[in-house]
Amino acid sequence: MGIREWGVDIVVRMHGYLSKRFASKKQPLLPTPYSLLPIILFLFPVFIIPAQDGVRAGEIHWYRSNSSGMALELVLSRTLAVRNEFCLSVQRIVPRALPPLLLPYYDNSYQIELRTLYENGKEIRNQWIFRDTKGMARISASGSGGLFDGISSGDDPDERKSSGFIEIRNSNGTIIRERRFDDDLSEWEFRFAYDGNTLLNCAGLASLHPRSKRDAIIIFGLNNKLSVGETDDLLFELGQETINKP
Repeated sequence: MGIREWGVDIVVRMHGYLSKRFASKKQPLLPTPYSLLPIILFLFPVFIIPAQDGVRAGEIHWYRSNSSGMALELVLSRTLAVRNEFCLSVQRIVPRALPPLLLPYYDNSYQIELRTLYENGKEIRNQWIFRDTKGMARISASGSGGLFDGISSGDDPDERKSSGFIEIRNSNGTIIRERRFDDDLSEWEFRFAYDGNTLLNCAGLASLHPRSKRDAIIIFGLNNKLSVGETDDLLFELGQETINKP
């Protein structure tokens, strides 16, 4: 039973109960507005909050969720939400709360929605959605392991695992560009070309990341104008995969 159905059921039951009480005292069948006031005040959040379109700034809505981060069912509070294996919080945030990696993508016409997925009460993933004035998602970014928090790699292997993506969509909601970040610190960028609704081409380009040992060696080779063969020799000596694979 959903929240709205639950609220209606309470109203019907309370109305029946009060009707019997008033009928036994030979009073009008319907209770007075004053007698219904406590019920109205109690059910006000039940009817008003779910009826809102979207989330207002500063509000946090909680949902029962799954491992994919879907908003399955609205829950009235965080306390009730975290009792589920997976739960999701949804809120609107201001631009200054954006991670530095996402700031260049912000436009003044966008509204920013932050979705946080929890597993057994522990935060495991964040997702930022930039919506235009029509409510269409134009940019979607999701990541884990401190990717969007600016956490440095350090020596902890778990800390180095930062994966995620940034998707850019056109006014029709079609993905035209994607940046993907993998656990091995590699970064890829994909661009998509369409003819109407038909995908014509997908081009991928790998980016060099100085936090990756292999990429740092290649950057060193480029800065020092080493040939591909010389760079391969340096990669081989340092135990990294060569550019020209044998």
